[in-house]
Amino acid sequence: YFAQRTIRPALMPGIRFKHIYTGAMGNVWANLIAGVFLVYFGSRIGMTKFQWGLMGTVTSLMLLAEVVSAAATQRVGRRKLIWFVCATLDRGLRFVGIALALIFWHEGWDHAGAVLIGAVGLATCLGAMSGPPWLSWLADLIPETEHGEFWGRRSAWVALAVILTVVPMSLLMDVVPEAMKLRYTLFVFVIATAVGLLDLAIHGTIPEPEMTMPTREGFLRQFVKPLK
Repeated sequence: YFAQRTIRPALMPGIRFKHIYTGAMGNVWANLIAGVFLVYFGSRIGMTKFQWGLMGTVTSLMLLAEVVSAAATQRVGRRKLIWFVCATLDRGLRFVGIALALIFWHEGWDHAGAVLIGAVGLATCLGAMSGPPWLSWLADLIPETEHGEFWGRRSAWVALAVILTVVPMSLLMDVVPEAMKLRYTLFVFVIATAVGLLDLAIHGTIPEPEMTMPTREGFLRQFVKPLK
């Protein structure tokens, strides 16, 4: 599953197709697990305006973890493995955090909001770390001359998939009786997590070519080079 190997040209159409529909699945997961449904859930369990602001700050800072995984990817050279571990922990921890926050709130314990902030912050950190190895892996698969066409098609199908799932499920949220809204929100989270984990399992079947290790000029120097 994680073995690096040479990829034959005949496999490329299937790889592009798989990249597109798993990308659509991943974006559906992201919009359902972290969009309007999370806002309703957090507000329902008593998160204050300050806590919402704190969550936004924490998750923004966690994006700096991309630098850590970029350095690890360069040093280890196992992009698919690093991506899979980080992405799986990201999607699993979000659901676990939601479940724990719900238990805290249901039992009348304090700090349900803090549990949600901590879980979402850690998950965002791991999700950010999954980005650099994935992009490096993708860059070795899609020829540079085809990047524009590939990303254009992928973006179109991703947008269509998000519209066809998130909009109806959001509209249904307004129709559901108030007493059932929390249960409906949890149902959405379960569906989203199932789609997200299935996305990772399918995406992981895309082969990874052997990584060309960069020259050892130092990570800091390579990091500063594009800024210069």
